[in-house]
Amino acid sequence: MCRMYPSSSYYHLNSKCKILSHNSKIDPESAILYDSPINNNDNNNIYGLFNDKYPLHIIPHPKKENVFMNRISYDVMSDAYYENGIFNKKYIEFWDQGALYYENLIHATHYSDDRTYLRDTTALILENSKLSASIIYKFDYSSYETLSITRLNLKLNCYDNNTGYHLIISISTDHNSDNKSSSSLSNNLNWNIIKETYIKNTNERTNLPKNLTHFIIKNNKIFYIKAEIIKKHHKNYQRNLQLFPYIKNHFDEFSIKKNFGLDVIVELSSLSSLSSLLYINNLKYKNYMIKSESCDGLFNDKYKFNVLPIEKMKNIYNHRISYNVITNAYYENGKTDIKYLKRWDRGTFTNKNIYYSLENSTNIEKYLGVDKKNQSAHITWKFDYRPGNFYINSLKLLLKFHYSSNRSKIQWLIKLLPTRKNPISEFKPINFPLQENNILDLTEIVKDEYGFILKVKMIGGKNHLFRQDVNKNEKSLLNDNFDMDVEVKLRPNIICDEFFKKNFIYSMNEKNFLLNDKNTSDFIIKLKEELSTTNNYKNFYLHSKILISKSDYFKALFNSQMIESKNRFLNLNDISLNIFEKLLLYIYYDNIDNLNDINDWIDLLYISSRFLIPKLVQICEFSIRNYVNIDNLEEINLIAKECNAIQLVKYCEMYEINV
Repeated sequence: MCRMYPSSSYYHLNSKCKILSHNSKIDPESAILYDSPINNNDNNNIYGLFNDKYPLHIIPHPKKENVFMNRISYDVMSDAYYENGIFNKKYIEFWDQGALYYENLIHATHYSDDRTYLRDTTALILENSKLSASIIYKFDYSSYETLSITRLNLKLNCYDNNTGYHLIISISTDHNSDNKSSSSLSNNLNWNIIKETYIKNTNERTNLPKNLTHFIIKNNKIFYIKAEIIKKHHKNYQRNLQLFPYIKNHFDEFSIKKNFGLDVIVELSSLSSLSSLLYINNLKYKNYMIKSESCDGLFNDKYKFNVLPIEKMKNIYNHRISYNVITNAYYENGKTDIKYLKRWDRGTFTNKNIYYSLENSTNIEKYLGVDKKNQSAHITWKFDYRPGNFYINSLKLLLKFHYSSNRSKIQWLIKLLPTRKNPISEFKPINFPLQENNILDLTEIVKDEYGFILKVKMIGGKNHLFRQDVNKNEKSLLNDNFDMDVEVKLRPNIICDEFFKKNFIYSMNEKNFLLNDKNTSDFIIKLKEELSTTNNYKNFYLHSKILISKSDYFKALFNSQMIESKNRFLNLNDISLNIFEKLLLYIYYDNIDNLNDINDWIDLLYISSRFLIPKLVQICEFSIRNYVNIDNLEEINLIAKECNAIQLVKYCEMYEINV
């Protein structure tokens, strides 16, 4: 049996398992981290680039005056990169996301034979021991025009288990490689060997701290680091040379600070005097994680959703996340030509005691199973549509191919996300037969909620999720044959007309009447001027047909026998002139200008509610939503109730509560 553990795998290569070598460029992912540095839209700041896409941020050197530094470190246990020694915030999650190019490498945990977990080793190892492997990183500081690289230090850990492999560490300062593909970098760049090691002694571990400054050509600000594992002779198929290893020992406390398998420290000094702009713009590295505004939702609090409108269904959207056990990947919105996320564990919110298995019986079968048989196991997936301002309209869940020696040992559950209305939510069981293909309609549980957490629990025995025969279902993706398929229909939490969302483009009313046209007016509103000590009124010359078309208040007024209707005028004393003018602009031209303050929006909400203009109420709800925070939540909720702004009341009830 082949097993792949969370962020790991351990293969017996003499089995029937088909081992494929993955490449960082031909097997990409479409998922984007919500708080990833790749989403930084602050174009006023200057950054370097890590692997041509992630910003590099310099900081003052803690011990050297007028010297700056940048540090990129990789920790194998958390499977993440960190920048400038900030350990409480991952710079890039997952080893392969932080590589410019890699080939034939996997993140693996090599479990000790007695399973005491006192000598378990986590590292990057060869996926196919018959082939060589490599990984390349690129550092580009060319955007820092006033700085040059004055020192470069590299620490790279490796561990050899008597394998007979060659490890070669190289550097290239070739900066004329813009037109070269990543897959050809290894051959096309000019490489200088930093270290070539052939470790002969069993269980020998080598740290490779190196000062590489002499490789940096003057004024050159771009360099590449490459690690290659070259096969010399292979003594034991179960033994691999390991990059960035960490040997787990329960008697030693794990510390990220002490465990960097890769640590690149770059020092930069000024070519000329630095302006204050460098300090202002480039030393704010702690705040560079700027969240993108264009986010329809979040998968497991990390990955951005892409919600799609449904044709011919106004204000209804669709979203779908699917998992296929044969490809061991997640897909979004039924798009199977590119993986949303590779590996089952990357797409989980939490997981415990689960492994991905290839079972070698007559047929090769893949599934997710329980690792330690006498302990409980679980997986959770979190779906949060709050960032996109969506409510769930319906939820359908498709589950396939369960296997259990005891059905009671597999249980599916669902929990709503906490809100102001329902701050404490608990998991509720989902009951259905486990050995059939099931489409479950869970709409009744989640309707009008922002999101949910899906959970599966397994206890001991032969409990398998999503079990499929590889040969029988080789083309399962072509038949839309997913093992878990979560399909959600959504609607906006505040529905507002399209014209409002398009920057209030002016449009003439259907009668082509102009505001304050005395010649065609048939109704006058007299508004008392603000701060006036006398009875000074400003006259607005209006048209009854226009007022009736937008306002139920005026429709009722003109259909009544009230004196205002007969005399064709109305006195108003308690409305702001500025806000009333905004109201008339909307009534006549479907337009609202220069309203950027929450108090103005609240005043407009009051007046639109008073004159019974439902579409303008929607616009006010839509705009006030952006100002709601934990401090003003209760006040806005009361205002919304007074104005009968039902959507805004609901928004306040569903406001996110951190528990």
